[in-house]
Amino acid sequence: MDRGRVALLMPILTQFQAMVREINQTVLAEVSSAIELSDAQKDSVRQRVISMTGARAVELSTELDASLLGGVIIKVGSQVVDASLRGQLRRIGIQLGSA
Repeated sequence: MDRGRVALLMPILTQFQAMVREINQTVLAEVSSAIELSDAQKDSVRQRVISMTGARAVELSTELDASLLGGVIIKVGSQVVDASLRGQLRRIGIQLGSA
């Protein structure tokens, strides 16, 4: 603390957690939803992520996003699965615009 290295603690912790996940074949999935997810919904998201990535386990980091009308957005590394109502409406609009 005297040498001002406390600011380095969070990046070191983040890297350590990433290394532990890699060793344990666990992925971190960041989930944004309009409402709090139930345990059954969280299990469903975990199963979807396992099938996408082939990982043995999934850690969920959930956050509420009031701008979503419904559904979820799942981020795993650089992959994004937009299963939100807003995303579905946007895709429908694009399809109608190109037809």
